[in-house]
Amino acid sequence: MYSYDDFIEKYVNDIYNKVYENGELRIDEYLNQEKIVQQRIISKILEQYYIDDLILINDSHILLIDNLIRSKKKNTFINLPNNVIAVKTYNRLKIEIVTNNIDQYEIEIEEYTKLPNGHLIEKVGFEDNNDNNICRLLKQEIAFPLYVRTRRYGDRMFLKKINGSKKIKDIFIDSKIPAKSRDCWPIVVDSSGVIIWIPGVKKSKFTKSKKEKCDIILRYQ
Repeated sequence: MYSYDDFIEKYVNDIYNKVYENGELRIDEYLNQEKIVQQRIISKILEQYYIDDLILINDSHILLIDNLIRSKKKNTFINLPNNVIAVKTYNRLKIEIVTNNIDQYEIEIEEYTKLPNGHLIEKVGFEDNNDNNICRLLKQEIAFPLYVRTRRYGDRMFLKKINGSKKIKDIFIDSKIPAKSRDCWPIVVDSSGVIIWIPGVKKSKFTKSKKEKCDIILRYQ
């Protein structure tokens, strides 16, 4: 004869793929469940990331995730043990592992800036090309000095043809940049932290075409 715990466990297993699909928790489906079922669902998700370290997870972490889910903030995250984070984006919650990359850097852009990946960014007076290796800017629209750095968690860039911003992670995926290259790929930002260019990959809404007014041209080579 089934115990109450057995019944709950069976129910969670039956609905799990409906509530948690493609590595993301559907918040609306989660909130429709009983409290004990919600707790079991979160526990089941965490077990995937703490296979050999379940001792690091306790009820307080489940409560933190539940509070994150119920938060009114649309885009936010919390830190969990072992460089794991829980990220909430509108109706989705995702658990991710954050890796500390030893190749992280941040360099102020000068006339001639050598990058750790062997490439360089150079300020030029004229450039006829207009591909993603060229970035034309208007000084009054951005904050100087400019910097080139590696990506950071949560990085987003405002694009010309969409109403809003897009995750750098998604831009790399769309551009078929190999996963092993993404963490050390150069990203150009202004002094306020706004991303204005991913050299060789994508331009932001702040970049100008050849026909538009600009007073600084950067070339990636």
